[in-house]
Amino acid sequence: MSNQIQTLRESFFNTVFSLLGHIANCDGYINRNEIKRIEVYMEKMDLSEKCKREAQHLFKEGTSPAFNISAVLKEFSKKTTPNLTQILLVYLITMARTDGVLVDKEMQVVHKVAKELGYTSIVFDHLLKMISAQDEFASAAQKRANQQSEFTQSASYQSKASAYRNYEAPKHETSGNGKPGSDASGSGAAKDGSKNEQAKSSNNTHKNNFYSQAKYRNPALEDAYQALGVNSSMTEQEIRRAYQKLVSQFHPDKLTGQGMPPDFINAATERFKKIQAAYEFLKKYRSIYSAA
Repeated sequence: MSNQIQTLRESFFNTVFSLLGHIANCDGYINRNEIKRIEVYMEKMDLSEKCKREAQHLFKEGTSPAFNISAVLKEFSKKTTPNLTQILLVYLITMARTDGVLVDKEMQVVHKVAKELGYTSIVFDHLLKMISAQDEFASAAQKRANQQSEFTQSASYQSKASAYRNYEAPKHETSGNGKPGSDASGSGAAKDGSKNEQAKSSNNTHKNNFYSQAKYRNPALEDAYQALGVNSSMTEQEIRRAYQKLVSQFHPDKLTGQGMPPDFINAATERFKKIQAAYEFLKKYRSIYSAA
């Protein structure tokens, strides 16, 4: 590993944990929930015992009244890259949002960090909305998946129960010439045709419902657009470019090459998956909308 990459990793690690301590102590005290939150965060990162102790020490430094946030950020800016600067902000916002929303005092500290790093209020607000939308979309998608799983299981049970109730022993039917196996009335063909028509009708209803959701207000669709920092008036090409830019910023392999500490890659991968999911969702909706 080059000295430059090692310096970047150490700088990122030190800055993140000291700032997390500073944010946690922004109201003058640290409660049990905040301590638990940082412990869970370190567990998810799978830190070694040595790195855990170092992270705890940095966190404690950040809670000190003597902590100089401006000096820390100035030093960080000298050693890092623009992309890792944004990733740092993403981490801080994500951690501050763990309880669902940013409280006012935490928001003020994170906003101050962004300002010290050269972000205007407009750019920071845009980033904040994107992260919030990504988290909201992922959370809603998980709920939808759970509901679909429950529905599928229930439908499967109902189908089996119905089949059991309606079961009849097979009967031999005779045709007009008295031979078994033929259906003089043609009722078998009629039944098959009826089933096909029902299947087509069900597919059309599903497509129309999907189209209706795409065309009219849909919270999931709105979150997906905002998660990528785009809007519904943009072309497919513009949306794809925005998506590719985010991919280049959050792809784990690229972050590793830029000096992201390995311990932080898991969280970056989670963010990357949320961006991918939002884009795939948008592609599907827009393709249905354009074809309808």
